[in-house]
Amino acid sequence: MHALRRITLTVIAAALLLATFTVQAQDDAPFVLRVGHQRGDYFTILKNNGSLEAAIKAEFGDDATVEYTLFPAGPPLLEAVNGGSIDVGGVGNTPPIFAQAATVPLVYFASQLSTSGSALIVPENSPIQSLEELTGKTVAFTTGSSANYFVIEALRTVGLDFPDIVPAPLAPADARAAFDSGSIDAWVIWDPFLTIAVSQVNARPLIDSSQLEPTRGYYLASELLANENPAAVQIVFDQLQETITWVRDNPEDYAEFLESETTVPAEVWLAIRENRPIYDLEYIADDIVASQQAIADVFAELELIPNAIDVSTIIWRPEGFDPTEPSLAITLLGEEEAETEETEE
Repeated sequence: MHALRRITLTVIAAALLLATFTVQAQDDAPFVLRVGHQRGDYFTILKNNGSLEAAIKAEFGDDATVEYTLFPAGPPLLEAVNGGSIDVGGVGNTPPIFAQAATVPLVYFASQLSTSGSALIVPENSPIQSLEELTGKTVAFTTGSSANYFVIEALRTVGLDFPDIVPAPLAPADARAAFDSGSIDAWVIWDPFLTIAVSQVNARPLIDSSQLEPTRGYYLASELLANENPAAVQIVFDQLQETITWVRDNPEDYAEFLESETTVPAEVWLAIRENRPIYDLEYIADDIVASQQAIADVFAELELIPNAIDVSTIIWRPEGFDPTEPSLAITLLGEEEAETEETEE
């Protein structure tokens, strides 16, 4: 009996020692930031120039690394966050709503205003000339992506709603194939896929995002990263902003970069960028939360998500940031209203 007890205690002690060594090994493991990116986005530039990895090494040590994984759209990127294989990524306004409704452990940490870059398109020879003619038609979009909300917003501008169309939930590559074959009537898509379709097959926009309310792109982090390594989140924010500044200041170089990523000629991208403002990155102010909450409420109302959500519960902000200060969208709106009043006077 005493011998058995000694053996049992020895096994327990060995297990505890192994657990201790395992935890220590995990703590001593080099820091790895796992980034999910999409075709031609700012993270793709950071991957190519290595500046994000350099900043991560400066903070976490020379053995720290950054790993990049390419995704076709926002929803699968955030699914990877849920699976624990991605730490940060950038998506449109809709994927975080679907992800939060599915209890994915993530946080918003940055936003970028957007006034263009998406459209509802039809084939060049399509008889459809207006949004009203989409009633009963098949419209493709990626479920849970920004295109999902775009189609709702676009339809509502002419008194239609989501149930008035036949949704075709397709990923960008599948939607493009269906668009080219004529098996769908319309497609809601974002850049670079939008510009590629317009330049290659003369796709015709019925409405684009410049004709709708300004929207936003969002940058999200896993809850684990935000809680355990907030410095990494701040580094990503800073590096993204530096990249945005570079893009704005170097349109020719950026156009050449996009050409290498998409095969669309640089001059096409340059023409687009000259008419498309590029806004700075922002932390998540209260009015940004309210804007995103309004979109979430639409999806809950249409029962496209399983339950209502509260966006304000998953916001990361740095110390010292005042969320009551108006965001860039509110500031720009105020400036436009002031200009209108001056014109009327």
